[in-house]
Amino acid sequence: MAALDRRSDSDQQEKYRQDDFQHEGADESSTTALEHDPHWQKKLIRKVDRRLLPILGAIYSIALIDRINISAARVAGMEEDLELYIGQRYTIALLVFFIPYFIFELPSNIILRKVGSANWLSFIGFSWGVVMLGQGFIDAWESLT
Repeated sequence: MAALDRRSDSDQQEKYRQDDFQHEGADESSTTALEHDPHWQKKLIRKVDRRLLPILGAIYSIALIDRINISAARVAGMEEDLELYIGQRYTIALLVFFIPYFIFELPSNIILRKVGSANWLSFIGFSWGVVMLGQGFIDAWESLT
């Protein structure tokens, strides 16, 4: 058992190629050894996790900062500059910002599967940055909503 654990990746890949070659004449509904090797599957999942999770963590962290930025900006003086203290203007601005954020989260995940993670995460991160940058240059509360 210990000898199997010490096998290099190239040895395992060669073993899978040989298995595939031996099973070429088999029925197409049969599965190869590659699909059922739990060690290989675990290794692949770890590799994907190591590449994808740091990027997703960074994007979620930035999104969290952006979601709380409007509260920090209110405290820092945005309320007086944009006259958000009149009526329910601040609440309206929050609703206009957060409701689409939650509504479009599910379709975004569906698009993610179809387009691919690298393309979609790049696009969504860039787009989010452009929208947040645009909100920094407004001078009326109507533009915020």
